[in-house]
Amino acid sequence: MPSLLRAALLVVSLVIAASAATLLYLNIYLSYGGVSRAVCTATRVGDYLFEAYVMPATPREGEEFEIKAVVQGVEGASGRVNITLFLLKPGRVSLIDGPAPATHGVMTWRHQLSEPGLYEVTFLLAGEAGSGQINGRIQVYSYGESQLYSTLRTTSYTSLWLGIPLLAAILIYHKMSS
Repeated sequence: MPSLLRAALLVVSLVIAASAATLLYLNIYLSYGGVSRAVCTATRVGDYLFEAYVMPATPREGEEFEIKAVVQGVEGASGRVNITLFLLKPGRVSLIDGPAPATHGVMTWRHQLSEPGLYEVTFLLAGEAGSGQINGRIQVYSYGESQLYSTLRTTSYTSLWLGIPLLAAILIYHKMSS
C-alpha cells in the first residue's frame, strides 16, 4: 500500500474516531440538547415514589426552564403532598419555592437563572404517607458553552457523514487498484 494512501486512511480514521468520541461525550456524559434529564433518581420517601426532571436537559442562563416533580403514592394514589424546591449555588441560596401542593402528584416550576454553573437541587416532600428530603443537581450552561457544544456537535456529525463514505471510497480504490 502506497504511503500516501496509508496516510489518507490514517487521517480519515482518526477524524472519524474523534468525531464519534465527541458525540458520545456530548450526548451521553453531558446529555446536551436532550428534551429532559433526571434531576434525581427515583426515590422512595415513606409510601411515596418521587422523581424529578429538568426540561430542556440543558438549561441556559437567562432562558426559562422547567423542573417537574412527579409523586406517586401506594397503588398510584398520591393523596395530599406538599413540595418545596430549593436551588442552591455553592455558598448561597438561589431560589426557594414552596411549599405548594402537588396537584394529582405533579408539581411544575418554571424559572430563569441568570448565572451559569452547577446548582444543588433539594426537594422537601411532606404528605400523609411520609416526608423527607431528596437531593439532585442541574447544570445551567452559559451562552458561550451552548454555542461551543452546538458547534462541536454539528462539526462531529458533518465529519462522520463525510468521513465514513470517504473511508469506504479510499478502501474501494485501494482494492480496485491492486
